[in-house]
Amino acid sequence: MKYYVVISITHTTIAFHYYRDDSDDRRLRTFDGVWPAPLAVYCHGSQIEVGEDAAVAARRGVEGAFSDIFSLARTDGVFDYNGTKYSYEKLLFHAIEACLKRFLKNTLFNRAGDLETNRAGMPVFLNFGPDITDGERDYVLELLRAGGYGNLREIDYNRLAINAVQRQIRHNSVVMIMSDGTDLYCTAYSTREYSNEQPRRACLKGKGGDPRLVKAIGIIKGDIQKDNPWVEFSDIDLQNIEEEARAFIDSGKVSASVRITVSDGTSGQAYLTKAAVALSADADLRTRLRIMLDDMGLAPESTTAILKGENTCNEFFRSQLNPFFSELLELQGDTGESVRDTILDYIISARPNIVRPVGATVPSAPMSVPDAPMSDEKYRYWSREKRIRLAEAKAKARQPNFNYKAAIEMVETLKDGLKIAGISEFNDELNHWIDDWKARLVEADDRTVTRVNKKSLLDLVKKAGDAARKLSDPLEQTSGEAARKLSDSVGQTSGEAARRFSGFMEQTAGRFRAPATPRPAPASQAPSVVRPAVSPDAPATELMKAGRFMEAKRKFALERNSAMAELCTKLINVSRDVTRLRSQANMATHAMAPTALNTLGNARALYVQAGLDVADIDQLILKYSNL
Repeated sequence: MKYYVVISITHTTIAFHYYRDDSDDRRLRTFDGVWPAPLAVYCHGSQIEVGEDAAVAARRGVEGAFSDIFSLARTDGVFDYNGTKYSYEKLLFHAIEACLKRFLKNTLFNRAGDLETNRAGMPVFLNFGPDITDGERDYVLELLRAGGYGNLREIDYNRLAINAVQRQIRHNSVVMIMSDGTDLYCTAYSTREYSNEQPRRACLKGKGGDPRLVKAIGIIKGDIQKDNPWVEFSDIDLQNIEEEARAFIDSGKVSASVRITVSDGTSGQAYLTKAAVALSADADLRTRLRIMLDDMGLAPESTTAILKGENTCNEFFRSQLNPFFSELLELQGDTGESVRDTILDYIISARPNIVRPVGATVPSAPMSVPDAPMSDEKYRYWSREKRIRLAEAKAKARQPNFNYKAAIEMVETLKDGLKIAGISEFNDELNHWIDDWKARLVEADDRTVTRVNKKSLLDLVKKAGDAARKLSDPLEQTSGEAARKLSDSVGQTSGEAARRFSGFMEQTAGRFRAPATPRPAPASQAPSVVRPAVSPDAPATELMKAGRFMEAKRKFALERNSAMAELCTKLINVSRDVTRLRSQANMATHAMAPTALNTLGNARALYVQAGLDVADIDQLILKYSNL
């Protein structure tokens, strides 16, 4: 007989499943008991209880009963088990051991032997929840390795679940969403099967609860206290009230009457209605989700959301997230069964990348559990690396349009931030990216672009025609100026194409001009403004005047001129605002003018302070003033 054990762990719950290859029922089964169960432990004499009974004992303050196991592992202290005192960091290990002993004895009837003979080779698959940090994961693995478990494998449940429902997913990116009742955990994955891409994780603190449940609990307590003002609710009473409130919400009933008897014998009646607990859209939740997705480089319009767990697969989260994401799935019902079957297939086959071995042999010498179960330094290291990977993805996303300058600027900004933080381990990799992009930028400058984006061209023609009918004479001047600016900017990468495009714009503007207005000379014959080339080795002041603020900032920083470096930082920000307002000028409305003028005024002041030309900004100020 061959068997497999799966242990699923979060901060608040634990679950044990197993599979036997000699069973006619091909499915994962749970250990005896109710799983998942609260991650709580109760030690009394030679016995250890894990689950609901232990959680109740811990809430009552019974000696030897513990909850919040991961937090407890960080503290000093001991617990008494079987006549021996152990440090708190070994509490989780003994709890897992107790459950495995009962499994071998009560479920397999010792036909596979006892724990001592099974420990080294027992195939144990660990499934860590999204709230488990890298340091906590290492802590659990070290506990089990030190205890002699030599056949450990880690399983990514989310990745397997995505593979199971792959045909239902329409987008290239997926976000798995799970709640622990308090916080909302989001993990982003690629939809490529067996992908090695690392998941990106985020936690929305305080957004995992169902506000309808809070409202229902408040109504029940308030109704009971109306008739019994002196009543006090114990932890058991609050748990019973929560169960009644949850049962009403899950039932979908329009109304219900609930009778509660508290610990002191007092009984009270409460009346719940669906309308009383109903909620409007949670704008804060959607705002924080949008910010989170933006940090991950994703958009809700092109991302599939998958809800997982009973705290998330409910009417509240469906109503909040369905309008936000373009596609929303749930792991329950038939979908949940399909996921479990797929997970079983992978466990049996133990395919690489999905199920990853974390230790194949028992250590030759006993391993001691680290004094500090949380590896904070390693956690911080991986947090920094995730930021690096995200910046790499965002920067590389700009490459198809040959916008290497923006990519280089992004990575240079990241390097500056890491330098301030005293982090240098990524410098070689970042410098490699920058050198590669600079080389490609030179190639792009030497390449002549021979095609014009027809859609953009038609859009510009349409805008020119609409503007001409409204403005007549000013159109000639505005379109000509726009063409010359476009020629100047595009000419850096495509001189010949830019001149052709500029000439086309002049001719297009002429088609819609007022009859009395003379046709301006083609842009190819008009003198174009060309900025003098500035070497990267030039003084910081010259780089700044040439508009190369990022390079100037780094030079000023090396010269320890913090005032000028700070000024360059401000110039970087306002130059982006100016570029944005320039692109919006022809479509701007009167309502946009006050904000735009304020932004342009601040930008002009900074440009004057830096001794830069403000003619372009003055023209924009004039445009927005006339709206």
